[in-house]
Amino acid sequence: MPMATQNSNDMSNSSSCFYSKAGVVIPMCAGIVSAISSLTIMTVIYRSQVKFASIYNRIMLGVSFFDFIGSVSIALTLLPLPVDQPYPFPDWARGNTSTCEAQGFMVTLGTAATGIYICGLCTFYACLIIFQMSKKKMRMFVEPCIHISSWLIPLIACVSSCEVVTISVIIIIVSCYT
Repeated sequence: MPMATQNSNDMSNSSSCFYSKAGVVIPMCAGIVSAISSLTIMTVIYRSQVKFASIYNRIMLGVSFFDFIGSVSIALTLLPLPVDQPYPFPDWARGNTSTCEAQGFMVTLGTAATGIYICGLCTFYACLIIFQMSKKKMRMFVEPCIHISSWLIPLIACVSSCEVVTISVIIIIVSCYT
């Protein structure tokens, strides 16, 4: 007796955990916790006596700022998805193609910039501990490279994907990605 073949476009019968309620709720909760944590770090930096005078604080502010953007975008999970697209939870979708593209843009921007800022934090510590570079030299040479690369590389990647490739609605896991 031949087995029935499952339609590859029918995601409602998918056994993947990404198409379960846990696959929706877990990123939503993790995104909310991460966003609150990033806001807490930014608030602690702002309320500290040193504020933005420290290189470390400025780098951590950049990490937290972009992590907040990415985390909020991830926490939205299904809400920005287009109403007219087929997926397992159609009642949760409230968006359109533009909101899906905006979510993909913000997730990409936030996560990429956070990663580059973390690399910059590693570079800061390498210059401080291994190379014993003075803070004045780091402020003049290293820190501008960290901030410029952390802002420009993800921004150029996101904008170029909008302009050249034309961001399409691709539903991976439970969010829109570019």
